[in-house]
Amino acid sequence: MKAYLVAQSAPLFPFRRSPASFVLGDETVGARLRRQLLSARFEIIEARADQIELDGPGCVLHDNLVLADATVASLVSQVRGATRTVQWSVDASLMQTVRADGRAPMISPLPVWVFGAKRELEASTQLLETRPLFELPVGFPPKVFGLVNTRVPALDQFAVAIERWPELLNASTLVARELGAKLYSFFSKVLPAPVLRWALGSPRLVGLFNRKGRGCRVHPSAVLEGCVLGDDVEIGAHAYLRGAIIGSRTVIREGCSVQGAVLGHDSYVMRCDVANAYVGASTVVATGMLLNTLLGNETFIGGGVGFADYLNASRDVELRLPTGAQSSGQRFLGSSVGDNCFIGAGLLFSPGEAIPSGSSILNPQLINRVPPEFDQVFAASRSTLTRIPASFVKGTS
Repeated sequence: MKAYLVAQSAPLFPFRRSPASFVLGDETVGARLRRQLLSARFEIIEARADQIELDGPGCVLHDNLVLADATVASLVSQVRGATRTVQWSVDASLMQTVRADGRAPMISPLPVWVFGAKRELEASTQLLETRPLFELPVGFPPKVFGLVNTRVPALDQFAVAIERWPELLNASTLVARELGAKLYSFFSKVLPAPVLRWALGSPRLVGLFNRKGRGCRVHPSAVLEGCVLGDDVEIGAHAYLRGAIIGSRTVIREGCSVQGAVLGHDSYVMRCDVANAYVGASTVVATGMLLNTLLGNETFIGGGVGFADYLNASRDVELRLPTGAQSSGQRFLGSSVGDNCFIGAGLLFSPGEAIPSGSSILNPQLINRVPPEFDQVFAASRSTLTRIPASFVKGTS
């Protein structure tokens, strides 16, 4: 079987690099796809879109794809049984980091064509069936923000074409939850539903299936459930990780929570709640919360920085891109911060913001001088302190 792999060189805004270059743990999107195809015994042929000479059976794929291992197996079975050329499509609403009841399906074509004996690409479309294996409640009330039954899906079948930065965020969180989905899919064949729910709810049992690299230092009080760790990862006391991919040499400090997230190699996360997020390589996170947000490589996020991830209205978050504003198709979506950025302390960003690579954004309202007098009362205004009477403070005279 032949797999024609077409490179997508257009940069993914707000970055200067292509989707295939982004790291999922310790391997890039492009390297992951090539590894999966080789494991499935495909012969990979690097090709340009206008120079493909089909010699079936086989398939054509773009290298901006993130596929589940189970989806690659489905690709193999479809290639072997192909009699005509078809294009794959998926319900993209199932691939979002957070979903809710009442949302209409969003059927999106994928840059994947399966061909048989015929050499022409036909205009037919074949739907890749997907459904969540299980869904984790977010913890919101039953109805909030105009949505009902908000939750995070786990799928063992997924396919995401990365064309905008929200797709990279969705793909990374799906990959982070893939190990848990594989465990659920395997044990559901041999265990009754009540026993399976109990087993997957036990950190001790689920922790047996974590994958750890060499030289990892995990504090005994840390809890890991369905996680993949690279080499020399350090995890501090009382940390909680669920469905996370952690790159090599990453440090996760005491008290962190990391769920459904990908952390690139050599990153550093201080005490922070990270959920449904992507953190690039060699990036430092000093703020206390990171939800539905995408960070590039070698970026610094200062203390108290906030990325709002929903609008107080019944509409999807809007993206502001160089080509103009467009809907993200998602109700919960934070910001994307490019590579080599410095985000100063105390800044707050609205949903859907894209901060270009190389940006430094400082907070001018930081206090730059504190008077040396003892027992004084001051009021802050922008970056200066103004002395005020002590009677303004309750309990003083």
